[in-house]
Amino acid sequence: MKNLIDTKYWLFDLDNTLYSGQTKVFSEVDKKMSSFISKKFNVDLIKAREIQKEYFYEYGTTLSGLMNHDKIDPHEFLEFVHDIDISWLPKDEVLKEVRPEDMMKYGFIPELIGRLPIVSTLQHLDESALMRVLLEPKNSLVKQYKKLFKMEGIELIFRKEALIEIVRLAMERKSGARALRSVMESAMLDLMFNLPEYSEDFVVKITITKEFISKGKKPFMRRHRRSA
Repeated sequence: MKNLIDTKYWLFDLDNTLYSGQTKVFSEVDKKMSSFISKKFNVDLIKAREIQKEYFYEYGTTLSGLMNHDKIDPHEFLEFVHDIDISWLPKDEVLKEVRPEDMMKYGFIPELIGRLPIVSTLQHLDESALMRVLLEPKNSLVKQYKKLFKMEGIELIFRKEALIEIVRLAMERKSGARALRSVMESAMLDLMFNLPEYSEDFVVKITITKEFISKGKKPFMRRHRRSA
């Protein structure tokens, strides 16, 4: 078997459920299992770890070893081990581990859950994801605005810090990718309204800065020299 450190998931040694290694839940559960064995058998943590590993290799899971070898009540073990603090976990990480019994606790009836063979969760978009939404799609917002300005003969440039500021403001609104359009439209409204005038005034390039996005300051503009 591939080294657990190199794999994407950790084996949760209770009911063969896979948990994401990034959440570090496994290490917390691992400590609780050692603590349970230490208290139950009145041994130190080092000896408890040895028993834990021995049962894992011999019976497949530590719980199976405790049940078969020592006649431990599984409910007592699970209640103790499940009592871990997960308040430090991001909500997205917790939701990834949702199971049918969790849905029942929140009011879903078994008949409905039985008709949902696959349960998927959505994650909040972070800064890097919002930046990709802003730039990468074929009809991304940045490309749309550049196209509109090009129709008036003006090249539109977004500085990197301006894009970062757009993403930051969108994150504050906590409405996902929709917030990007809201931030962009709010910042670009006056500029778009005056676009025909800029074109007539020989403006050929407009550079969007961080200050333009955050404080409404005028962007940098470059004009063609008028012929005499």
